[in-house]
Amino acid sequence: MNSLSRDQFQLPERFFSALGAAIVFGLFLRSGVDVTAISALGLFLSYLIGVYLSNAACRVRMLVNYFAVCVLYGGSSFAIDALRLPLHHAQLLAWDRTLWGETPGVRWQGAAPGWLNDLLSASYLSYHVYLHWLLVDVLCRSDARRSAYSRVLFTGFAVGFFGYFAFPAGDPRVAHPELYTLPVTGGLMTRFNQWIVGNFAAKYDAFPSVHILVTSLMLTCDWRWNRTRMWCMLVPSLLMVASTLLLRLHYSVDLIAGAVLALGVLVCVRFPEIRIDD
Repeated sequence: MNSLSRDQFQLPERFFSALGAAIVFGLFLRSGVDVTAISALGLFLSYLIGVYLSNAACRVRMLVNYFAVCVLYGGSSFAIDALRLPLHHAQLLAWDRTLWGETPGVRWQGAAPGWLNDLLSASYLSYHVYLHWLLVDVLCRSDARRSAYSRVLFTGFAVGFFGYFAFPAGDPRVAHPELYTLPVTGGLMTRFNQWIVGNFAAKYDAFPSVHILVTSLMLTCDWRWNRTRMWCMLVPSLLMVASTLLLRLHYSVDLIAGAVLALGVLVCVRFPEIRIDD
Protein backbone atom coordinates (compact mmCIF):
# COMPACT_ATOMS: atom_id res chain seq x y z
CA MET A 1 0.00 0.00 0.00
CA ASN A 2 1.27 3.46 -0.87
CA SER A 3 1.49 6.19 1.69
CA LEU A 4 -0.65 9.21 0.84
CA SER A 5 1.83 11.85 -0.28
CA ARG A 6 1.08 15.41 -1.28
CA ASP A 7 1.48 14.29 -4.90
CA GLN A 8 -0.98 11.40 -4.61
CA PHE A 9 -3.80 13.51 -6.01
CA GLN A 10 -2.57 15.09 -9.23
CA LEU A 11 -4.65 17.59 -11.18
CA PRO A 12 -6.96 14.98 -12.83
CA GLU A 13 -7.61 13.23 -9.51
CA ARG A 14 -8.41 16.53 -7.83
CA PHE A 15 -10.93 17.42 -10.53
CA PHE A 16 -12.52 13.96 -10.55
CA SER A 17 -12.68 13.90 -6.75
CA ALA A 18 -14.24 17.35 -6.53
CA LEU A 19 -16.85 16.49 -9.17
CA GLY A 20 -17.60 13.12 -7.56
CA ALA A 21 -17.98 14.64 -4.12
CA ALA A 22 -20.34 17.32 -5.46
CA ILE A 23 -22.49 14.73 -7.25
CA VAL A 24 -22.71 12.44 -4.22
CA PHE A 25 -23.51 15.32 -1.86
CA GLY A 26 -26.14 16.63 -4.26
CA LEU A 27 -27.79 13.24 -4.64
CA PHE A 28 -28.09 12.70 -0.89
CA LEU A 29 -29.32 16.26 -0.43
CA ARG A 30 -31.90 15.98 -3.21
CA SER A 31 -33.18 12.42 -2.76
CA GLY A 32 -31.95 11.22 0.60
CA VAL A 33 -30.72 7.66 1.02
CA ASP A 34 -31.80 5.88 -2.16
CA VAL A 35 -30.27 3.46 -4.65
CA THR A 36 -28.85 6.17 -6.90
CA ALA A 37 -27.14 8.05 -4.08
CA ILE A 38 -25.74 4.90 -2.46
CA SER A 39 -24.47 3.62 -5.83
CA ALA A 40 -22.80 6.97 -6.52
CA LEU A 41 -21.18 6.93 -3.09
CA GLY A 42 -19.88 3.40 -3.63
CA LEU A 43 -18.38 4.31 -7.01
CA PHE A 44 -16.85 7.48 -5.57
CA LEU A 45 -15.24 5.60 -2.68
CA SER A 46 -13.97 2.95 -5.11
CA TYR A 47 -12.28 5.70 -7.11
CA LEU A 48 -10.67 7.23 -4.02
CA ILE A 49 -9.39 3.83 -2.89
CA GLY A 50 -7.98 3.20 -6.37
CA VAL A 51 -6.14 6.52 -6.27
CA TYR A 52 -4.87 5.85 -2.75
CA LEU A 53 -3.50 2.43 -3.68
CA SER A 54 -1.74 3.49 -6.88
CA ASN A 55 1.22 5.64 -7.79
CA ALA A 56 0.59 8.68 -9.97
CA ALA A 57 2.44 7.29 -13.01
CA CYS A 58 1.59 3.59 -12.76
CA ARG A 59 -0.71 1.62 -15.05
CA VAL A 60 -3.26 1.06 -12.28
CA ARG A 61 -3.68 4.83 -11.82
CA MET A 62 -4.31 5.26 -15.53
CA LEU A 63 -6.94 2.51 -15.45
CA VAL A 64 -8.53 4.04 -12.33
CA ASN A 65 -8.92 7.35 -14.15
CA TYR A 66 -10.27 5.57 -17.23
CA PHE A 67 -12.80 3.95 -14.90
CA ALA A 68 -13.78 7.42 -13.68
CA VAL A 69 -14.28 8.59 -17.28
CA CYS A 70 -16.52 5.63 -18.12
CA VAL A 71 -18.58 5.94 -14.93
CA LEU A 72 -19.03 9.71 -15.14
CA TYR A 73 -20.01 9.65 -18.79
CA GLY A 74 -22.21 6.58 -18.53
CA GLY A 75 -23.83 7.73 -15.31
CA SER A 76 -24.20 11.41 -16.08
CA SER A 77 -27.72 11.06 -17.50
CA PHE A 78 -28.98 9.20 -14.42
CA ALA A 79 -27.29 11.65 -12.05
CA ILE A 80 -28.55 14.76 -13.85
CA ASP A 81 -32.09 13.39 -13.88
CA ALA A 82 -31.85 12.43 -10.19
CA LEU A 83 -30.49 15.86 -9.30
CA ARG A 84 -33.29 17.44 -11.34
CA LEU A 85 -30.89 19.96 -12.83
CA PRO A 86 -32.35 22.51 -15.26
CA LEU A 87 -31.61 21.82 -18.93
CA HIS A 88 -30.11 24.45 -21.19
CA HIS A 89 -30.49 23.27 -24.80
CA ALA A 90 -32.86 26.19 -25.52
CA GLN A 91 -30.09 28.57 -24.44
CA LEU A 92 -27.54 26.82 -26.66
CA LEU A 93 -29.90 27.10 -29.63
CA ALA A 94 -30.44 30.79 -28.87
CA TRP A 95 -26.68 31.41 -28.76
CA ASP A 96 -26.21 29.67 -32.11
CA ARG A 97 -28.98 31.74 -33.62
CA THR A 98 -27.35 34.89 -32.26
CA LEU A 99 -24.08 33.92 -33.92
CA TRP A 100 -25.28 32.50 -37.24
CA GLY A 101 -28.99 33.16 -37.55
CA GLU A 102 -29.64 29.42 -37.12
CA THR A 103 -27.79 26.46 -35.63
CA PRO A 104 -25.61 24.92 -38.38
CA GLY A 105 -27.27 21.50 -38.27
CA VAL A 106 -30.58 23.07 -39.28
CA ARG A 107 -29.10 25.49 -41.78
CA TRP A 108 -27.16 22.73 -43.57
CA GLN A 109 -29.73 19.93 -43.36
CA GLY A 110 -29.96 17.99 -46.60
CA ALA A 111 -26.77 19.56 -47.95
CA ALA A 112 -24.57 16.47 -47.50
CA PRO A 113 -25.10 13.48 -49.84
CA GLY A 114 -25.29 9.98 -48.37
CA TRP A 115 -21.68 9.09 -49.14
CA LEU A 116 -20.46 12.20 -47.30
CA ASN A 117 -22.62 11.39 -44.28
CA ASP A 118 -21.05 7.92 -44.24
CA LEU A 119 -17.59 9.51 -44.27
CA LEU A 120 -18.57 11.95 -41.54
CA SER A 121 -20.07 9.15 -39.45
CA ALA A 122 -16.84 7.16 -39.72
CA SER A 123 -14.91 10.27 -38.73
CA TYR A 124 -17.15 10.85 -35.73
CA LEU A 125 -16.51 7.28 -34.57
CA SER A 126 -12.77 7.70 -35.21
CA TYR A 127 -12.61 9.65 -31.95
CA HIS A 128 -13.09 6.38 -30.06
CA VAL A 129 -10.45 4.67 -32.20
CA TYR A 130 -7.98 7.48 -31.59
CA LEU A 131 -8.63 7.61 -27.86
CA HIS A 132 -8.21 3.89 -27.28
CA TRP A 133 -5.26 3.55 -29.66
CA LEU A 134 -3.53 6.27 -27.65
CA LEU A 135 -4.45 4.84 -24.25
CA VAL A 136 -3.39 1.28 -25.09
CA ASP A 137 -0.11 2.55 -26.53
CA VAL A 138 0.60 4.77 -23.52
CA LEU A 139 -0.31 1.95 -21.15
CA CYS A 140 2.68 0.04 -22.53
CA ARG A 141 5.12 2.96 -22.46
CA SER A 142 7.35 4.42 -19.76
CA ASP A 143 6.05 5.93 -16.54
CA ALA A 144 7.14 9.37 -17.75
CA ARG A 145 5.12 9.19 -20.95
CA ARG A 146 2.12 7.61 -19.27
CA SER A 147 2.10 10.31 -16.60
CA ALA A 148 2.44 13.09 -19.18
CA TYR A 149 -0.44 11.92 -21.36
CA SER A 150 -2.65 11.03 -18.40
CA ARG A 151 -2.26 14.40 -16.74
CA VAL A 152 -3.38 16.22 -19.88
CA LEU A 153 -6.13 13.91 -21.14
CA PHE A 154 -7.82 13.06 -17.87
CA THR A 155 -7.78 16.70 -16.79
CA GLY A 156 -9.55 17.44 -20.06
CA PHE A 157 -12.17 14.79 -19.44
CA ALA A 158 -12.79 16.03 -15.91
CA VAL A 159 -13.20 19.63 -17.06
CA GLY A 160 -15.60 18.53 -19.79
CA PHE A 161 -17.71 16.54 -17.35
CA PHE A 162 -17.92 19.56 -15.05
CA GLY A 163 -19.56 21.27 -18.02
CA TYR A 164 -22.11 18.47 -18.40
CA PHE A 165 -23.31 19.00 -14.84
CA ALA A 166 -22.98 22.79 -14.75
CA PHE A 167 -24.82 23.27 -18.05
CA PRO A 168 -26.67 20.05 -18.96
CA ALA A 169 -28.26 20.04 -22.41
CA GLY A 170 -29.45 17.57 -25.00
CA ASP A 171 -28.03 17.59 -28.51
CA PRO A 172 -29.96 19.32 -31.33
CA ARG A 173 -31.41 16.19 -32.97
CA VAL A 174 -33.04 15.10 -29.68
CA ALA A 175 -33.80 18.46 -28.06
CA HIS A 176 -35.20 20.15 -31.19
CA PRO A 177 -36.46 17.45 -33.59
CA GLU A 178 -39.15 19.81 -34.92
CA LEU A 179 -36.45 21.91 -36.59
CA TYR A 180 -35.37 19.11 -38.92
CA THR A 181 -37.57 18.44 -41.92
CA LEU A 182 -35.04 16.32 -43.82
CA PRO A 183 -33.45 13.07 -42.55
CA VAL A 184 -29.73 12.36 -42.44
CA THR A 185 -29.30 10.06 -45.42
CA GLY A 186 -26.54 7.51 -45.77
CA GLY A 187 -25.60 3.87 -45.84
CA LEU A 188 -24.40 1.32 -43.34
CA MET A 189 -21.87 3.59 -41.59
CA THR A 190 -24.43 6.34 -41.06
CA ARG A 191 -26.95 3.89 -39.65
CA PHE A 192 -24.31 2.30 -37.44
CA ASN A 193 -23.28 5.69 -36.04
CA GLN A 194 -26.91 6.61 -35.43
CA TRP A 195 -27.39 3.32 -33.57
CA ILE A 196 -24.29 3.91 -31.44
CA VAL A 197 -25.30 7.46 -30.58
CA GLY A 198 -28.92 6.53 -30.01
CA ASN A 199 -28.15 3.65 -27.66
CA PHE A 200 -24.93 4.59 -25.88
CA ALA A 201 -24.54 8.37 -25.85
CA ALA A 202 -25.39 10.30 -22.70
CA LYS A 203 -28.61 12.32 -22.88
CA TYR A 204 -27.05 15.59 -21.75
CA ASP A 205 -23.60 15.67 -23.33
CA ALA A 206 -23.97 18.67 -25.63
CA PHE A 207 -22.01 21.32 -23.73
CA PRO A 208 -19.08 21.37 -24.04
CA SER A 209 -18.10 19.08 -26.90
CA VAL A 210 -15.79 16.60 -25.19
CA HIS A 211 -15.03 15.18 -28.65
CA ILE A 212 -13.47 18.53 -29.57
CA LEU A 213 -11.88 19.10 -26.16
CA VAL A 214 -10.18 15.72 -25.86
CA THR A 215 -9.26 15.39 -29.55
CA SER A 216 -7.53 18.77 -29.37
CA LEU A 217 -5.55 17.54 -26.37
CA MET A 218 -4.67 14.23 -28.02
CA LEU A 219 -3.41 15.97 -31.16
CA THR A 220 -1.37 18.42 -29.09
CA CYS A 221 0.21 15.66 -27.00
CA ASP A 222 0.96 13.59 -30.09
CA TRP A 223 2.49 16.62 -31.81
CA ARG A 224 5.02 16.66 -29.00
CA TRP A 225 5.55 12.94 -28.47
CA ASN A 226 4.10 10.81 -31.30
CA ARG A 227 3.83 12.66 -34.59
CA THR A 228 3.26 9.50 -36.60
CA ARG A 229 -0.05 8.93 -34.82
CA MET A 230 -0.87 12.62 -34.99
CA TRP A 231 -0.52 12.67 -38.78
CA CYS A 232 -2.56 9.47 -39.06
CA MET A 233 -5.45 10.94 -37.07
CA LEU A 234 -5.33 14.58 -38.18
CA VAL A 235 -7.69 14.31 -41.17
CA PRO A 236 -10.27 12.08 -39.40
CA SER A 237 -10.16 14.49 -36.46
CA LEU A 238 -10.78 17.51 -38.68
CA LEU A 239 -13.67 15.73 -40.41
CA MET A 240 -14.99 14.84 -36.97
CA VAL A 241 -15.39 18.56 -36.26
CA ALA A 242 -17.67 18.91 -39.29
CA SER A 243 -19.53 15.70 -38.43
CA THR A 244 -20.64 16.99 -35.03
CA LEU A 245 -22.56 19.76 -36.80
CA LEU A 246 -23.77 18.10 -40.01
CA LEU A 247 -24.95 15.00 -38.14
CA ARG A 248 -26.86 17.23 -35.68
CA LEU A 249 -24.91 16.11 -32.64
CA HIS A 250 -23.78 19.51 -31.37
CA TYR A 251 -24.45 23.21 -31.47
CA SER A 252 -21.60 25.36 -32.72
CA VAL A 253 -21.16 26.92 -29.27
CA ASP A 254 -20.41 23.43 -27.91
CA LEU A 255 -17.44 23.21 -30.25
CA ILE A 256 -16.25 26.69 -29.34
CA ALA A 257 -16.48 25.84 -25.63
CA GLY A 258 -14.59 22.57 -26.17
CA ALA A 259 -11.77 24.37 -27.99
CA VAL A 260 -11.54 27.13 -25.35
CA LEU A 261 -11.45 24.59 -22.51
CA ALA A 262 -8.77 22.58 -24.31
CA LEU A 263 -6.66 25.73 -24.52
CA GLY A 264 -7.26 26.34 -20.82
CA VAL A 265 -6.14 22.81 -19.94
CA LEU A 266 -2.99 23.21 -22.03
CA VAL A 267 -2.19 26.49 -20.26
CA CYS A 268 -2.78 25.04 -16.78
CA VAL A 269 -1.10 21.65 -17.19
CA ARG A 270 2.66 21.82 -17.16
CA PHE A 271 4.12 19.72 -19.98
CA PRO A 272 7.07 17.63 -18.83
CA GLU A 273 10.09 17.20 -21.03
CA ILE A 274 10.27 13.54 -22.03
CA ARG A 275 12.23 11.82 -24.75
CA ILE A 276 10.37 10.91 -27.91
CA ASP A 277 11.34 7.26 -27.40
CA ASP A 278 10.18 7.03 -23.76
